[in-house]
Amino acid sequence: MQSNLIHDFIEEISSNLYLTIRWTEHLQHNYPEAGYLHSKIFRHSNPDYKGGPFYSYDHNGFPIITINDYFDYHEVFAKALLKRNNIEHNIQLENPNDFGKILLFETEVTTNDGVTTFNTNGFIDDWDVPPIDCWFFLARSYWCSTGNLALFSWIPKAYIPIMQEGIDVEILGSYAWLQDVDQDLNDRLLRHVASFHP
Repeated sequence: MQSNLIHDFIEEISSNLYLTIRWTEHLQHNYPEAGYLHSKIFRHSNPDYKGGPFYSYDHNGFPIITINDYFDYHEVFAKALLKRNNIEHNIQLENPNDFGKILLFETEVTTNDGVTTFNTNGFIDDWDVPPIDCWFFLARSYWCSTGNLALFSWIPKAYIPIMQEGIDVEILGSYAWLQDVDQDLNDRLLRHVASFHP
């Protein structure tokens, strides 16, 4: 999906983003103890995939995707998104920047060396993927020179420094803040979200 085409999906993307901001705020508010466990705070969704949970945890408590091969991001994301529809944590987002930032991740580009997982205390998993409860859109060929899927994620404000730790040690350039690569899209999404009313 090229940059000029993604704007045709602005309503869908904004709606998903709004749900995701509400969901991540809900998780932080209702499970504050999980905030000390970076690996678990935004992994309350664990969809069934090919007959088992999408991820598990190793002996250090770090998340591991249980599929030892490429997986269908669209299927996993669709299942995770369903869980966000029935929460009562309504918030007014007059200034979404006060709540977090939008991250891009180029899927299927990973070293699988565990460096980002270790440096973020499990916030990023062993495939370099951000937490599933933060995902809100997938776009083919947007920003990715390889034609891979770009995964859009919402990183809540308190976890931006943690995510930045992962970005700083990841050597393949698979992460970027949306505001740094497409300020126009970033601003349009945040304006749309700010117009939603709980």
